[in-house]
Amino acid sequence: MRILYVYDFGDDWVHEVLIEEISEPVPKQTYPRLVGGERNCPPEGCGGPPGYENLLRILANPSDP
Repeated sequence: MRILYVYDFGDDWVHEVLIEEISEPVPKQTYPRLVGGERNCPPEGCGGPPGYENLLRILANPSDP
């Protein structure tokens, strides 16, 4: 099952959440539990996906002021 989650409607961060399995609860386990993901989260207010991509380009170029 796939769920689309929109965070910050101004910057329009759209996340696709893939539910691969629903397990029986384990006693004394803390929930919810994230078992995977990609990259670190971008900083707040960086301009949405295009702004974050621009920030990554700037950080990858040491000569960029």
